[in-house]
Amino acid sequence: MMTKAVEALSTNEEIQDVGVDIGRGCVKAFSKFKGKTHQTMFKSIISYGRNLRFDDYEHPLYVEVNDGYDYFVGNLAELEGYIQVHYTSDEKVGDVVEVLLCTALSEVAVADKVRIALGVPKKMYRRSVLNEVINAYKGKTFKIKNKINGSHKEITIVDITIYREADSAIIEQYEKMPELFNCKVGMAVMGFKTLELAYYNEGFEFNDRKSTTIELGNITMLKFVQDELQAQGLDKSLAEIDSSSNYDELKLKGNKALCSQFNRHLKDAWQNLSDVTIFCAGGTLLNLKDFPEFNYELVDQEPQMAVARGLFLVAEKQFS
Repeated sequence: MMTKAVEALSTNEEIQDVGVDIGRGCVKAFSKFKGKTHQTMFKSIISYGRNLRFDDYEHPLYVEVNDGYDYFVGNLAELEGYIQVHYTSDEKVGDVVEVLLCTALSEVAVADKVRIALGVPKKMYRRSVLNEVINAYKGKTFKIKNKINGSHKEITIVDITIYREADSAIIEQYEKMPELFNCKVGMAVMGFKTLELAYYNEGFEFNDRKSTTIELGNITMLKFVQDELQAQGLDKSLAEIDSSSNYDELKLKGNKALCSQFNRHLKDAWQNLSDVTIFCAGGTLLNLKDFPEFNYELVDQEPQMAVARGLFLVAEKQFS
């Protein structure tokens, strides 16, 4: 389900490949261009912007897209946004997603033209979703202004494709470890709301039956904490709980329960786990790695960026 790369208009044209993972918790983007690595990660939250003393914030994101509205993005939106909009769906088109995508490109795009591999859950890896994404972005030029330093970028999306999130993360492992071609390999990626499982037989043969999307993630822990607080007579939103350090003990208890659920789902999906080389990625699993019950290997470099790095590899292979 990958598109063919379009021909460059001239031999001198420079096009940058970018992997973009727009999750409910965070947006991650990764690229390598002219020998340099470019990456970003920020919370999937936007709000209308306004003038502030931005020196008081760490790497604030404040953008204007296509000469339209000004937006706070990420932590700045969470801290200072009057009307916060959280990305809560799987949809990869729409006003909120467009602002998040343009913000990611403003952070990692060096060239004026880019080709993007966009991550989707397994359940959304369909021709209809690909066509929707292509119609929304391919050939479009976005004018992005950094409202803090005044810089401008005009970026054209020359081509775009979609790929399964967990499979993207597993591609990076095969690149690093060719011996995996002789193994059964599983990748578990847990984000804000879902657990993505990808399974490959020997010879890098995708096993659809053992690959799935499960509703399990950081939100599972947050809802546990919310229920515990409500039992104490405290009414807190999931966003308030997520951003607060006041409930760390309850979060620890919730993450321990989440770890047990994670183990159960892996056993149910793949059964004889001793026969499978298992890798784990995603920001939520970083919160589980120190529990004794967690007996799996996290990818060795920034697990929360694994999908975006793999998507960059997909873009390189797809559009070369």
